[in-house]
Amino acid sequence: MECPEFDFTILKGGTIVYLEKLNTYENEIQHIIVGLMKIYDDDCDHIILYGSTAQNKLTYRSVNDKIEFFSDIEFFVVPQNAINENDKEFNKILMRKSYEFLKECHNLKTIPFVDVNSVSKSFFSKADLRISTFELKNNGTNLKGKNLLSLLPEINKNNYNPKVQNIEIIKGLKILLLESYNWFLSNEPHSKVDEEKFCYFLSSSFLNILRTLLPLVGVFKLSTEERVDLIDDETISEEISLYFSEDTLKRFKKVLNDKNSCNYSYSTNNLFSITYDGYKSMLCMLLVCSEEMLIVKIEENKNSVFHGPSEKIDQLVQLTKFFVLALDCIKRLIDGVDILDEEINRLICSFDDLMECRSDDLSEGKNSFKLSTILSKYKELEKKRWRIIGSKD
Repeated sequence: MECPEFDFTILKGGTIVYLEKLNTYENEIQHIIVGLMKIYDDDCDHIILYGSTAQNKLTYRSVNDKIEFFSDIEFFVVPQNAINENDKEFNKILMRKSYEFLKECHNLKTIPFVDVNSVSKSFFSKADLRISTFELKNNGTNLKGKNLLSLLPEINKNNYNPKVQNIEIIKGLKILLLESYNWFLSNEPHSKVDEEKFCYFLSSSFLNILRTLLPLVGVFKLSTEERVDLIDDETISEEISLYFSEDTLKRFKKVLNDKNSCNYSYSTNNLFSITYDGYKSMLCMLLVCSEEMLIVKIEENKNSVFHGPSEKIDQLVQLTKFFVLALDCIKRLIDGVDILDEEINRLICSFDDLMECRSDDLSEGKNSFKLSTILSKYKELEKKRWRIIGSKD
């Protein structure tokens, strides 16, 4: 059974839907996207497609006549009922309906993750001057309703404030930590498909560094391909080579080719190390310091790196220190090196500061066990609070 047939132009109430950007996709992919739109149509006045799907960069492959997805499919919607704006429960309802629909598409080998963000119209007129706003304005696809994308501000090197964007680095570290915990510290067996998915995630995370890195030297490009090509520019490479090794810079092209083909040259261990080293290099560039001084300098220079009220800046500092110290420990584990007592104690103190409590139950056990326990606690906290660093922060 294939996905149900849907009219490609008309949704409820005679709304015209523009799908020119989707014409390069196979019919099966177009059916999926239109089917998802049909689900949101009843409750939403506006539907906007964004991310890789809107850029015609959706990554998938055919395996035995079935589609295997690697990319997510992402939407912004403006609900008809204002009570559902910025409502996580409403988002979950739409995502659950999306999953139920995709389960009925028997031509899928893997079900893609569908992310739905419900926002108000003011979200667009009051959007932060971030790279995500730049990308949404230029690559987003308006599928239903008035073109709210036109309300988004123009982003360029004259009005860009890196302190607003730098929270994305901390989000990147958080996601890298949680995904790496699931992979490297989990006792669950991993299949070949699981390994490819993790490699895809790590590749995407590594390439994502360029979104924040290149604007620091005044360059704004929409596509990953454009960003990777700019690494060869002598002026740009000269500015960032003080913190990024030549080997790291060369790997951007290789990782991009691997990601696009879903064929991975590097092991999960190597990809993790490449990605984490890239994030640390970018932090060092922001803080104008060596890796050894990273934890100290993030505290000293917090007001020059982060944007917001002092309470938020202090929390971002605590989170950054915690993520870096925890990822340092994971890197030692996968490199086959024991976690030193000094390192795990620094991580415990950082976690205590972050949680404003003491982890008294971490006094015994191997350091790898302590690491796993701390990250498990943090992961549970993320679930309970939805996100410590939310998409609107």
